[in-house]
This record gives sequence, structure tokens and C-alpha cells, in this order.
Amino acid sequence: LIQLVGLEIDKLTQEYAEICEEIEGYELILQTIKEVRDGRVTATIDRALLFRAQTPQGFRYEVLEKAMDAARRDWFFGTDEASLVERIGLPVTAVPGDPRNIKITTPVDIPFAEALLDA
Repeated sequence: LIQLVGLEIDKLTQEYAEICEEIEGYELILQTIKEVRDGRVTATIDRALLFRAQTPQGFRYEVLEKAMDAARRDWFFGTDEASLVERIGLPVTAVPGDPRNIKITTPVDIPFAEALLDA
């Protein structure tokens, strides 16, 4: 259900399935994060509370189906599956991820992914 670089899927799924059912990999955010409104910095966010979500995420089928049905019914567009599950009030357990587990979203990500593959 979940794949994190450097870990076997079966081992990870089995290990975390014993303590939780809905899981999402995370990576610590090391950069300074600012809140900006109307072009002005209004706050520095405590990065100790912030984590970057990784994909894929692991959910029981019936939980994900319920979360997606609720989102569809309410015209809610979440940022990932975990946000849909959170929205219906179920806990999602954050498990340590790997910074090499990147998501290719923009063309800028491709050279980084290629460098990781060549390493």
C-alpha cells in the first residue's frame, strides 16, 4: 500500500499495520516558512509542526471510499487522499519517509529525479 524509497513495501506495510491503519509518509521541512499576505511577511511559521506529505499513501479501501464519497457529495477538493480521510474525522498516522521519495509535479523536478536515479 505504501512505498518509501529504501524500504520494502511489504515490510513497511506489515510493520505499520500493527499499530495503525491509515498511513502517510512524511518528510521534515528544513526551510524557513513564512506567511505572506498582500506581499508582506506577516509571520514565521514554526517548522517543528510542519511536514511534507509523501506519496503514495496507504488506506483501507472502505475508509478511502467513504472519504472520497463524502468529498464528491460536498464538492470538496482535497490536496491528497489523506486530506479527504482527515476531513471525515479519521486519524492518519504519519510515518517517517525518505527525502529521495520525490513526487514529479513540474518540469523542474525531472532533473532532480534523473540525478537520484543516476546516483
